[in-house]
Amino acid sequence: MVWTSDRSPAGDETVIGTANSLRDYFASQNYKPDSVVANRQLAENTILVFRASDDQKRTVLLVLSGAAASARADDKKGPRQPPLTLELSYIEDAAHPDVFRIGKGQF
Repeated sequence: MVWTSDRSPAGDETVIGTANSLRDYFASQNYKPDSVVANRQLAENTILVFRASDDQKRTVLLVLSGAAASARADDKKGPRQPPLTLELSYIEDAAHPDVFRIGKGQF
């Protein structure tokens, strides 16, 4: 699932509020304690809001990326900053993703 701000301060606040609410909800669930990571900076404009796995190795991943309105205030002076985007992923088996792979020599 993806939420994107409309680039307004109110839209940014809604996306950040959604991230915080989902983080708090997931933190209250029964995930393996050694798998839980919350509020970790991944890059300049990217935060791992929450990641955890359950006993069946299913993973939830919540990532906030983009620039808040305050960082976009100088859009006219430089490259346009992306709006805030919140991505929620449910991953059945993170160790063996269900992504199609082209075998060697098949392409």
